[in-house]
Amino acid sequence: MNVRVMYRNNHFGGDGWTYYPVNITISDNCPKCGGKRGTPYNHNFCEDGEWFNVDRWDNPCGHIDYYPDCIKEAELCVKS
Repeated sequence: MNVRVMYRNNHFGGDGWTYYPVNITISDNCPKCGGKRGTPYNHNFCEDGEWFNVDRWDNPCGHIDYYPDCIKEAELCVKS
């Protein structure tokens, strides 16, 4: 599924606080249990005085997907 998530370089040991939304492709299935992920919906939030639009979704299984984990998953999908 295609989603917009917030990329923050400090999640991965980068210098400073660079952040911006990125479009990524991840599996439709929860990486923890294999159940279906929820349907993405728009989420507006403020970060350091700037407003951003990203996607959120609620997995029916109850597992939470964190953006850094989703970015890593997307990178793995591209490499394989």
